[in-house]
This record gives sequence, structure tokens and C-alpha cells, in this order.
Amino acid sequence: MPKPTGGGSDRSGFQLSASTPPAKGGIDSFTWALYAEPPTLDYIQAFDYPQNTILANVCESLMRWTPQLTLAPGLAEKASNPDPTTWVYDLRSGVHFHDGTVMTADDVVYSLGRQTNPDNAAAWAQVFQNVESVNKTGPLQVTVKLKQPDSQFPQYMATAAGVVAAKAGVEAAGKDYGTTGSLDCTGPFKLGTWAKGQSIELQRFDDYWGTKAKSRKAVFSFLTDPSARTNAMLTGDVDGGYLIPTESYVDALQVGLPADQCRAAHRVLLLSSGQDTVPLNDGGGGEDGRTWGACSALIGAWQVRASLRSACSLPALGHAGTSRGSAGGAGRGYTPVMLKVDRAARILAHIAEAGSADVHALSELLGVSGATVRRDLQELHDQGLLHRTRGGAVTGAVNLELPLRHRSEKQQEEKRRIARAAAELVPEGAVVGLTGGTTTTELARVLGERGGITVVTNAVNIAAELIVRPEIRLVVIGGIARSASYELIGPAAERMLQHYHFDLAFIGVDGLTAHEGCTTHDEMEAQTDRAFLRSSARSVVLADSTKIGRVTFASICPLADVHDLVTDDGLTDAQEKAIADCGVRVRRV
Repeated sequence: MPKPTGGGSDRSGFQLSASTPPAKGGIDSFTWALYAEPPTLDYIQAFDYPQNTILANVCESLMRWTPQLTLAPGLAEKASNPDPTTWVYDLRSGVHFHDGTVMTADDVVYSLGRQTNPDNAAAWAQVFQNVESVNKTGPLQVTVKLKQPDSQFPQYMATAAGVVAAKAGVEAAGKDYGTTGSLDCTGPFKLGTWAKGQSIELQRFDDYWGTKAKSRKAVFSFLTDPSARTNAMLTGDVDGGYLIPTESYVDALQVGLPADQCRAAHRVLLLSSGQDTVPLNDGGGGEDGRTWGACSALIGAWQVRASLRSACSLPALGHAGTSRGSAGGAGRGYTPVMLKVDRAARILAHIAEAGSADVHALSELLGVSGATVRRDLQELHDQGLLHRTRGGAVTGAVNLELPLRHRSEKQQEEKRRIARAAAELVPEGAVVGLTGGTTTTELARVLGERGGITVVTNAVNIAAELIVRPEIRLVVIGGIARSASYELIGPAAERMLQHYHFDLAFIGVDGLTAHEGCTTHDEMEAQTDRAFLRSSARSVVLADSTKIGRVTFASICPLADVHDLVTDDGLTDAQEKAIADCGVRVRRV
């Protein structure tokens, strides 16, 4: 703990102690922040931190990992290896499940069997690929036969792969196991209330066979936004959390903090760097600051220090390091941290193209830790943008549609050139229709600088861009909100469009071919786009070259209904000829 050392400024008047005071006794409860809500608490699907953080307190495995990373007995009081392909687990007697029943060898055989059943699609199934059989060889003994020697299998029995739950309880819950009711495990806490979207409360299990829990209950709060987790810890709403990204400190500190919180944050920052929690000492007030600089080199804390100075009006800290490289030399070689939205766009684009990706490959691609990648994948999974797998993720569709916020950085320079060329087609005083999309959004920005026209749009993001431009007359079409494209679509939008007439309508598309015409991902959006075309004297499609030659789900119109295509110079000569043969004027920029 920080302790006063005499005179001097706030930042030099404290030092770190070697330890914390011993605990004085039990507590009523504690609250822990999780970055995502577990989709299930079924142990066979426990492959990520949110599930495992909770289940580590509720369900137990045959073996345990010690703090020194060595194997120790768990529910099995003894594990023996009589020959290279045999493991014998002798179970503890008198172990109670949360439903009050006593653990037997039958429960162990059943629990491990759930991992091997292909119908369950267990996240840990590959651990059992080398397992020939799991059999009860005594009332409290289970024997596992391997196909060949496997040094990893006994270690996995200390993970969720080796969890034991009550056979009767799991079978009674059926398909609802892990999402409602009890988990019927053996741990020091049992599942209490699960407030979907908010929190999970665990209650102390008083019939636990081992050392009783020191807290009467434990609450796991779901805070998906990193800044919210940081603020919750600073205000005391939660007692702790894991994998708090450094950029969240920047966001929280930029808004300003009370003086006591500033001093505490300035003296000691405990920043998660993937797997390490590193204490950062100030290094000011006559100290050389080498520890701070070295830690800065490891975790890129330059932004955090700058924000602390700004939020708390503190003096500059010496010996600033670099985010990737030598710790010496202030400000030398600093590489900015990639923002979360940029990482998400890169992840989605990569998986959409490759079909899948593992955590290691994405870590190399993005230049961030594996823990950061796992957190990003879980959030994208929760948004329905990909499917999380053990060790990575896969796309859930052949043509994955990225939400607009994740598409805005793709082909950005090409889209800006297209927008500038399209703006040249708009005469003074024209009435222009704009559908949603990243390229039409760029066009709206160009037109907004010019003024003197009327814009009719169904895209709320475009409306937000133009509503602050008094020289633009803006008409917004209403309808059903589509979050992926920020558009208002559907019958109401189509009826409104019947009452307007445009000089030009600029249409964004997701695919365009000479044979299939213009296509998009959503059928209702396609119908609204057709209504724009019917109301316009001239229709112009804006599409970067990556959309050409691509066909997506819903047809907007044949190319016979398109007057112009503005695209970039990535369009091939063959593609241009095929499109021009359909009567479309093609402009490459």
C-alpha cells in the first residue's frame, strides 16, 4: 500500500509496500466485472474467460492447477499412471453436489462422456480425441484408457474438460442445462440468480467439501464497454476485473477525475497486459523512472500517462518509453494503439475473406495481444457478426455483411475519389436522392461543403452529417431502422418516396454484375432502393471496384435501369466493357 515518506509533492510522497495487510475475516459479497455475458454456463462450452471466470467458482475438475502451475488433486484425491496409456482417478468420498446428492464414479463417467458426444459439439472435444474409453472401475474409481501416450491429457483434467457435474441434475435440465436452473456441480459457490443482460449472482455452498468461501455471495456484472469497467472500479461499483484494456484508462481519465482518484491512479496503475498485471511506479521526484519506462515499452502506457497529466493537471513524467521497442528516449518510435473499431473492421474483413481465423494469426495481423483478440472476438460474437470457436472464429455466412461502422475504413481513398467525381454530376439547385452506404456517405460530405441543393435520404447517418449544414435543404425518409446500414426502409419509406421526384438518385450497392445487375444483402432494403430509382430522372450507382463481379442476396435492379456507374480504377477493362454493353455510362476515377 502507498505510505507517506515525508515532505514533497503528492506524486513523490508515497512508496509501494512489499505486501498487503492480512485478511481480517469473511465478507458479505464482492462484485467482479466481466467484459461479456456468458452465452451458457454449461462446462462443455466453457472456452472463454467470462464462462471460466464464473465456473471456476462453481464447478470443479478431477485435478487442479496450483498458483505455481503444478497439478494437484481436485475431485480425484489421487491420479495414477500404471502404464503409458492408462490413467486411474481415485475419487474423494463424501463430496456433495449442489443438489445435495453425493458424487460417484457414474457421475464422472457421464460428465466426461458429454465431452466426447459429437451431438454436443463440446468446445473441449479435441482433448478426448486420443481417449479410447472412460469406465467405472470401482464405486469411487474411474479409469481412462488412451489410444497412445498423451502427456497433455492429464493436464487438461485440471481444466473445464475435467469438470464433474451430477448426472441426474444435467439429465433433468436437458437442453436448458447451463442457461437456467442449477449447474449441479461441487464448487464452493452455487449458481444463484441470473439477471439476463445484467449480472450473475453466486451463493456460498455451505456443504462444500473443502475450505468454505470467505464471501457469502459473489456478483459478476456484465460491462461490455471497457471504459464502463474502468469507471466502475474507480467509483467502487465493482471490486475488480480482468483484461481491462489500457485505452479504457485514456477514455476514463480524459473526462477528469476527483483529486483523490487522480492521486491514486497517478501513484499506482495496475494495467492488464494480456496475461500480466504490471505495477507502474511514478518514477518522478528524483527517481530515475527506469521501471516506468520499461513497463511503458511493454504495454504502451504513453497514452495513459498523457491522459493522467491532462485529467489531473500533474507534472510530466520522465523517461517516456516506446510502445514497441527500447524503453529509453522520450517519445521515440511511439506507435499508436489501434482503436477497437478499427480492430473489429480488420477482424471482420479478414474472416469474411478467409472464412476463419485463429487467435494467434489475428494477434500477428493486428499487433495486439491474444487476450485483446479474444475479447474482440467475443464482442463480435455477441453482436452476431461471427461465430466464436475454441481458439478463433469463423464467419456465419458466405457473404458476410459488415455493419456500416466496420465498413467505413475499407477502400476509403477510392470511395473519396468516387464521391468527388459523383459530386461533379450534381448541378446547382438539384434535388438529389441518397441511399445509405459508405460511398454515398462520402458523397454527402462533399455535397455538404457545396450547398445550394436539396437532399432526400433514408440514411440517418447521412442526415446527421447534413442537418448541421443550413445551406442544404434536407428531407429524411422514415421507415424501419436497419442497424447494419443505418437506413430507414420498408413500406412506409416507399410510400413517402412516391411523393418526391429527384434529378439524380445515387444508389449504394453490395454487388454489381452485368448479368445479375445491382444487388444488396437485405430484401427490404432492395425494395426501398428501387423506390428511389422510380422517383429519379437519372440513376447513378456508386460502387468501389471490390463490389464489381459480386452477387449478394437481394436484387435491386437490372443494369438496364442504371444510367451511370462511378467506380475506381480497380475495375478491369473486361468488366467495364460488359457493363457498358448494358447501356451504362462507366466512369473510372
